[in-house]
Amino acid sequence: HTIPHNLGAKPSMVLFKNRDVGDQWAVYHKDILATHNLCLNNTDAAADQDNRFNDTEPTSSVMTLGTGHVVNANDEDYIAYFFTDIDQYCKAGSYTGTGSTKFIHCGFRPAWVMIRRTNTAAGWGIIDNKRNPHNSLNRYINANSSGAEAVGTAGTKYVDFLSNGFRCISSDAGFNASGDNYIFLAFAEQPAKYSNAR
Repeated sequence: HTIPHNLGAKPSMVLFKNRDVGDQWAVYHKDILATHNLCLNNTDAAADQDNRFNDTEPTSSVMTLGTGHVVNANDEDYIAYFFTDIDQYCKAGSYTGTGSTKFIHCGFRPAWVMIRRTNTAAGWGIIDNKRNPHNSLNRYINANSSGAEAVGTAGTKYVDFLSNGFRCISSDAGFNASGDNYIFLAFAEQPAKYSNAR
């Protein structure tokens, strides 16, 4: 089954949810490809499941779905959120953790970033500039959890928001463990051509 998305560009990240039953949220991300997927509501590592996205990369006009119940059950209602990279507004990408300072270029100063380690079990950490109005940022919530906001212990800082991206500044496994693979989705506070450092 193919569904049109009308973005006019290849999606960078897509979230799918079956509205009729308690299925998991299926996640496509351009840097783990359509051969693998994650679930927004759990911590499992990226898995190879061709019944989600039919091992077929989306195009600038449609996304191909497999027969998996979480994305394409007969006569059930779904909602899908499609995101594509928009210069100085939205960016999905990936990086390899270093265990020390790591800069990730977005082309804008972020207001909101969601980060997920993909090669092993991990949460979906969300950091934003409202709960963390100043660098360094140590308050986050997990998209996969109904738990309260997490706050780094004294001296623990996770991320800085910069004028053109964000910088991981600790070795915390959720954001920057050495050698681990991460994906992210970021939205801008202000386009880079107008932004200042914090």
